[in-house]
Order: sequence, then C-alpha cells, then structure tokens
Amino acid sequence: IEDPNPLIGMYTAITRELKTKEVFQNEERLSRFEALKLYTTYANIPTYKKNRGFLKKGYIADFTVLSHDLLQTDIQMFLKDIVQMTVIDEKVVYKK
Repeated sequence: IEDPNPLIGMYTAITRELKTKEVFQNEERLSRFEALKLYTTYANIPTYKKNRGFLKKGYIADFTVLSHDLLQTDIQMFLKDIVQMTVIDEKVVYKK
C-alpha cells in the first residue's frame, strides 16, 4: 500500500529508495523539478479541465503552501511536516 502523501511520493520518485534504503532502478530517478511538476501541473492532465494546473488568472486556485522550497531544501524535509496551508477549489481546506 502506498502512502497518499504527495511529498512522500515526490521523495520516492527523486531518491528511488526502498524502505531498506536500497536504491531501486537508479536510472529511473526524477529531478526535483520533474517530481514537482508530476504532482502539480501534470496531475491535472487526466481530468481534462483546462482551468486548473497553473497559478494563473482565470484558473481555479488549487495549491499548497510549504515552509521550505522543495527545489532547494534538504531532501529529508520532504518527509517532515512542512505543509502550512492547502487550498482546493479556491477554499482553504487546511491551515496549520
């Protein structure tokens, strides 16, 4: 069973680490940018909704505010509680 937390999914896509800390298929690792895009812009593709997937005028606001920059912070921060706020359909659904 996989954890639905997207930060853990991104961590796994970037590191390709198994629970044993062994790296599985190293050549399949994604960059941080690729993993972030996979869980943001690309996550909208299966819905075929044209007004989602970007922070842009006229688009529905779906986003998460984090306490750390995922492109710069230590990779271990992906496994910490760094979510500050989540907005879905322009409504705050979580705030720390």
